[in-house]
Amino acid sequence: MNQTMTAFGTYFVLAFQSVGGSTSYAGIALFLASITNVPSMFFASKVIRRLGMERTLLLGALIYVLRWGIQVAFPYPSVMIGVQVLHGLSFGFFYIAAVEYVSKITSAEMQATGQSVFNIVFSGFAGILGNLLNGMLLNQGGVGLMNLSCMLSAAAGAALLFYVARSSRSKLPLKASSGGVSA
Repeated sequence: MNQTMTAFGTYFVLAFQSVGGSTSYAGIALFLASITNVPSMFFASKVIRRLGMERTLLLGALIYVLRWGIQVAFPYPSVMIGVQVLHGLSFGFFYIAAVEYVSKITSAEMQATGQSVFNIVFSGFAGILGNLLNGMLLNQGGVGLMNLSCMLSAAAGAALLFYVARSSRSKLPLKASSGGVSA
């Protein structure tokens, strides 16, 4: 999922300008994307309590797919500005749920190591891969090809998260009824 974020962070201004947007409006779009992170990250904990971590990860991933899909279908500066509201939802929900998920599946003694490995993959490896792949795609096929690649990558990530959410739901412990025999 995060390789699509590096495409956004590194290449958004170039992509925006390639569809006719100005540098000043690119700044407005980046501001909108950044400012929407704050409420989304605060709201993410409520969503996690209601849906669970795995489903919140999936929700964030689906918003990534929607966000990139809109930019594939409507490569216009005004749309690219407006769609940045989805940045806060996609990144905010996904990142907060991912950090909590890593915390949940990592033993108490390995919390720092678990979060470090997560960040190496999420920021480091995904950043390198995203910048290499998306830079090449932007250069060779333009903003449409890069956005399509990001949408497909997010869809593949969402499919994997669907599997994780579904398998974790089937592993939930059954509540023991009071006074009954438990299995």
